[in-house]
Amino acid sequence: ALFHGLKHPKADEVEETLRKVLAKRLEDYQQKGLEGIAPYQRGKSHFEPGKELLERCQKLKLLHKMAPELAKYIIEYPNSKPSTGTVKESFCWMSFSIDEKPTFSLVHKVLYKRDDLFFVFHRHFYVSRGH
Repeated sequence: ALFHGLKHPKADEVEETLRKVLAKRLEDYQQKGLEGIAPYQRGKSHFEPGKELLERCQKLKLLHKMAPELAKYIIEYPNSKPSTGTVKESFCWMSFSIDEKPTFSLVHKVLYKRDDLFFVFHRHFYVSRGH
């Protein structure tokens, strides 16, 4: 919606608007987790990416078996941080091309170590174009 307000945008206006969009998406996700990922309409199709990511995480059988505390955390993020083991998190954005068009993604990285187990989890919680 912010981009539609730009009539004849200059590069710096597009970059500033993109920065605002990505910052808001990051803030919503960090505060509300999957529930903070807004549903959207593309054409006649309705998408609920937060719900889709939740369903996929619930199906990670090996993770639920090997590290149920981590599985619970990635499902209930930002709540339920494991009380055992070590959790390190970071966030980043990525820029790449899909169908020769610029695409931006926000990524949540979680590193989890407990005893002799080590897990790396990446969640792309925002992608500007479908992939």
